[in-house]
Amino acid sequence: MRRGKVFLGVCWALAFLLLVLLPPAMALAGPGQGAYAELDGHKIHYISQGRGESVLVLIHGWICDLEYWRGQIPVLAKNRRVIALDLIGHGKSDAPHLAYTQELLARSVLAVMDQAGVGDAVLVGHSMGAAVARRVALEHPGRVRALISTDGALEMPPRDPKDYEPWRRGMAAFAAQFQGPDGQQKVGPFFDSMQDKSTPAALRQWVKVRALATPWHVGRSAMEEFVKPDNWDRRPLRLPVLAIYVPNPDLPPDFEGWLRVLFPDLRCRRINGAGHFVMLEKPKQVSALILDFVDSPAVRQGKAGK
Repeated sequence: MRRGKVFLGVCWALAFLLLVLLPPAMALAGPGQGAYAELDGHKIHYISQGRGESVLVLIHGWICDLEYWRGQIPVLAKNRRVIALDLIGHGKSDAPHLAYTQELLARSVLAVMDQAGVGDAVLVGHSMGAAVARRVALEHPGRVRALISTDGALEMPPRDPKDYEPWRRGMAAFAAQFQGPDGQQKVGPFFDSMQDKSTPAALRQWVKVRALATPWHVGRSAMEEFVKPDNWDRRPLRLPVLAIYVPNPDLPPDFEGWLRVLFPDLRCRRINGAGHFVMLEKPKQVSALILDFVDSPAVRQGKAGK
């Protein structure tokens, strides 16, 4: 128990030093209109910047928060409205002790959209946030105009029954590493494994320290719920979709073809020389890709799903 407290104490100390010492280029997202939505009696924090009929909703990944979009928020908000939220359990949102299901995370997105007066929007999700965005779009198609997956954590069960059980066991084994008494200590090595050799050391550390500030009951539950097979199917999402991704050896051989099963109206853009947190490493490139997509006729003139 004492070792755990010391570990967390060191993390908080590192977080303070990093936030003070980071150069201006790595400053946090600028000021926005902070507000709270309510979900089942719990507060969901979000910020809103910019104005316009076009609305983008930014959804962070597992044990992250809205500050991971710091490089995109001011750029995207110049000519449109941008909403970035802390999913329930993350950032400045409440973190009740309950099951952090994909359904709950999706409902926190909808709660923010309702509170902010947003009818439909382009959802932008990173990592697990892309899976949350997909769930919102599938279950509430009228609320989503298009979807952007930023190195999204997306799964699809095998068609062949003999391959299904190994796939299920593999997913469960992956999540199990974070469930034990030393589960939180696995976060650092896991995040390191997703970085590129060119990822700056200061950014590597910022990503890990900030993630470790998320209450661990949230991280443990969110990962356990994420890998459940019921979350995954092959239902096609018939909306304009942009997939921004970085190459890695764990991707399926025909990754883009694989994605088109889930997203028939797909545009793919690969970014080399970056790790999983590509929007932090290549903020200008990611922002430019997002703007090019949301300003395309398919998104500007299109309607939310049906």
